[in-house]
Amino acid sequence: MGDRTTAYFQLGGKLTQEAYDELLELIEQESYIQGEDDVRKTLVEDERFDIWIDEANYARVDPFDDFAIRHGLAYHHWWAAGGGYGPGGVIYIPGAHRVEYESSMDFGPSISIGDLKTMTFEEIQTRIAQIEAPLPPLELPD
Repeated sequence: MGDRTTAYFQLGGKLTQEAYDELLELIEQESYIQGEDDVRKTLVEDERFDIWIDEANYARVDPFDDFAIRHGLAYHHWWAAGGGYGPGGVIYIPGAHRVEYESSMDFGPSISIGDLKTMTFEEIQTRIAQIEAPLPPLELPD
């Protein structure tokens, strides 16, 4: 076991029947998910998958990030500061972009002064657009 911190993970995109069944199995297997019954209920009734993990080991959300990539799904993974790392996150949208960002104290994405000094105006605008782009809604199989 290593450093533990809070992590949040949200999925977006269209689930195939195979991916949906696998996701339900993962929910049952992953004992660190807070409110397993609520996660399953929200997935089925609200067509939404987002989890909040109070004590994620090094802010990891295994196996859900790998699951998303394997099934071509978008995700947003955010974490609080831990022992040797600051708050940050990853936004992944298949075929579009994968953006890693540092987070500010209010848990929103931020761009450091150091990054701003090395980026062109167009690069800054692109980064802002990537971070602000909403995940596609999660769609369950028919």
